[in-house]
This record gives sequence, structure tokens and C-alpha cells, in this order.
Amino acid sequence: MSTATNGSTKDEHFVGIKALQKKGVTYDELMDIYDNCASKEYDQSLQAVGYMAPQFVSEYFDKHARALGIPKDALILDVAAGTGLQGVILKKKYGYTRLDATDASQAMLDKARDTGVYRNFYCCRIGGGYKLPMADNTYDSAVMAGGLAEGHIKCDAFLELIRVVKPGGLIVNAMREANIRDVEEYHNLHPSFKKWAEEKKWECIEHVIPPIKHYMDLDGLVHVYRVL
Repeated sequence: MSTATNGSTKDEHFVGIKALQKKGVTYDELMDIYDNCASKEYDQSLQAVGYMAPQFVSEYFDKHARALGIPKDALILDVAAGTGLQGVILKKKYGYTRLDATDASQAMLDKARDTGVYRNFYCCRIGGGYKLPMADNTYDSAVMAGGLAEGHIKCDAFLELIRVVKPGGLIVNAMREANIRDVEEYHNLHPSFKKWAEEKKWECIEHVIPPIKHYMDLDGLVHVYRVL
């Protein structure tokens, strides 16, 4: 059994992460877990299991942003920003300088604030009928890493992202590939994506399973769309 940070094993960190995705987990349970772990070993646990979703999102966003001429000072919304891992990579590795963060956990956003990479913070839910507090066409692009898991963000959240992202902007999401099958809410994810493309709300640039694992031995899945 491999070892990880603070004397904990990698498997022990994995068990902690699995608690966030247990079958039937409720929103209130998730908020309790996130609020309690934000100030403890959350980032260390993600590092220990090799969590790659923020890197995947940043890499594919930058690839397509450069191809589309989206500048480094584009205004980007980081959805389900958590402790800010995504924003740190986007700003410090890829040079994107104008980032806002939204998350349902205030404790997580407080940690994200400590990174110094975000301008504005919004503690709010998205999806399941919940609306973002931003006006239409506010952002040049939006990104989300790890927000699609059991009990987390619902499929209709992407309609809110389409609403707040300007035409021509990117929406990039990374998730565990197995959640498409294992989480009932996401059985309708790809059919919904296709429907919205047919309705000319956005267009698919690519769906890709990166060659590096999402974490542990689990595949990731990246969606890249352009708002129309």
C-alpha cells in the first residue's frame, strides 16, 4: 500500500474522496463534508490520489482558447471552484488573469480566496433550477472541474453556463468518465448536450478521454463546447 501526505496512505485519501460521491449522498451532507474538510486535508487528498481534473480543464481550455483567439485577459468563470486549484493552474501556468469563482460551499471559497488568483466570489448553487447571480453574456468562457458527481451539480447547470457565457466563448468540463453510467443524473448528460447543440445553443468541439488517469486508476472525460 502506497504512502501519501501526513502519514496517510493513498488508499485512505481515496476513501475520503469516495465519501463525497457515495450513492444517495444529499446536498446537505455534501455541504457538511466540504465545509469540514476545506480547512483540513482536502487539497492534500486530491494531490495524493493524483487528481488531474483541473489540469485537464486548463490544458484543453488553453488549447482551444488559443485556436479561437480568446485572449489571456478573457473573463473566465470557474464553476464549483472549490479551494481554487483550477484557478491557480489557469493563472500561474497558463497566464489567464481575470477569474471569478463560484461554489456552493463558503468554506471552500474562503480557501480559494487565499490563493489570490480570483477577482470575485459567489457562494451559490447552480443547476436543479438554481440560477447564477450574473447577467446574460457576462463571461468570455466558463470552466468546471469535478463538479459532476453523485449528489452534486445537475445537467441543467450547463444551460446557466450557456446563458452567462458570451457567444463564441468556451465551456470546458472535466469529470470522472464512469459517472456517465454510474450516476443516474448523468445518464441524460450527453443526450442533453446533443439536444442543445441541435437547438443551436452551443456546438461540440470535442469529447475526449485524456491519456492520463483522472485519479487513481479511473479515466477522466473532458467536454469542450463553444457557445453560439
